[in-house]
Amino acid sequence: MKPNKKLLGILLIGAFLISVGMTLGVSYQQQDELPLFNEVEDPENPEDGEDDEDDTDDPEGTNDSGEEDEDEDDDGVEDEFEDENEREVKVEYDEDEIQIESQLKNGESKDQFQIKVEAGDDLGIKLEYESDITTDGVETELELEFKVVFKSLIEFVDLDGDGLYNPDNDTEIQEYMLEDFSPIEYTPIVQPDNSTLHYLKISTVDNVFTAHLFVAGEFMNLNATTITPTEVKIDIEISDFPYLDNASQLALYTKLETEYEMEIDEETEDEENGYVENESGLVTEMNGFMADFTWAETATVDGVVMNVSTTPLDSDDDDSNHEKMYIIYPRGTHIYHDPRIGMVGILLDTSSPSLLESIPGFPLWTLFAFSTAIVAMIAIKSKKNLV
Repeated sequence: MKPNKKLLGILLIGAFLISVGMTLGVSYQQQDELPLFNEVEDPENPEDGEDDEDDTDDPEGTNDSGEEDEDEDDDGVEDEFEDENEREVKVEYDEDEIQIESQLKNGESKDQFQIKVEAGDDLGIKLEYESDITTDGVETELELEFKVVFKSLIEFVDLDGDGLYNPDNDTEIQEYMLEDFSPIEYTPIVQPDNSTLHYLKISTVDNVFTAHLFVAGEFMNLNATTITPTEVKIDIEISDFPYLDNASQLALYTKLETEYEMEIDEETEDEENGYVENESGLVTEMNGFMADFTWAETATVDGVVMNVSTTPLDSDDDDSNHEKMYIIYPRGTHIYHDPRIGMVGILLDTSSPSLLESIPGFPLWTLFAFSTAIVAMIAIKSKKNLV
């Protein structure tokens, strides 16, 4: 007699459901004994974590189960993920130019990006990215270029009250050109874990405008935010601006140079990953890679956190092939703001298991269940052959 195909199908489906059910049961039982999240104590708010008394008997660098901590440097990023994305950073500079090279340190892929900073007729920060990709034995070199230029500070009176600077509607009081800079200062800052934070200071000779640049080869906490190894943090500081009008405010004229279109980034990569909050940005894509220019939606003005506005992209005044925007700051004696420039989507995460691999015991239970189904089918077939 022919075996009952319907019955065999039911047996196979049943075996699969049994294997999944048993596996999920084991998974649930094991996860029920673990915390839902990897809690990292805030060093500035120890009350947010567990009492220090609970950890006095634990050796440093271990958790309650005796296993090594996943975030030994307490930067909010798991060490394994951090190791995968660690980069080697080299800095060369002279009085008016900086070149920063950052190359992936581990793994077979050796992508590289460069940051070139020039302080001359303006302050230009250029990002260049290169990656060699091998497909079917053919090596392809892909490149991306993106430049942000801070050209001037414009003092204006917002006549139409929209909170933005519109040259056609508002009154320009003066334009302070960013063109006369002091020699660049470079300071490598060694961290407690022996990593290095590269700090560069670029100021106009009168110290009205200063750009503080921070680059790191690994994830690092700075001023309540996280710097990733694929970006440059650019803190803008404006001090004692010589206002000519009592009712004016400032706009930072920012030029964006790229061969491709810029798009608004509704949620930046750093926001999505939880490294920053309340950030806006623009992103451009070239050759399958993306770069972004982002900025905090607030600035500290005379010690008070205040909102920052930006104008829509428009053609640059001097070069119609590129675009411009204005970053609008509330009036103040001391203004501090946090933009960034970097690559998007190149952080590696090769350690993440697939959905099935993340289920404890999946291969074993599956093998057991399907083996049982096969044995049952053979038994049924043999019985029918005997009839």
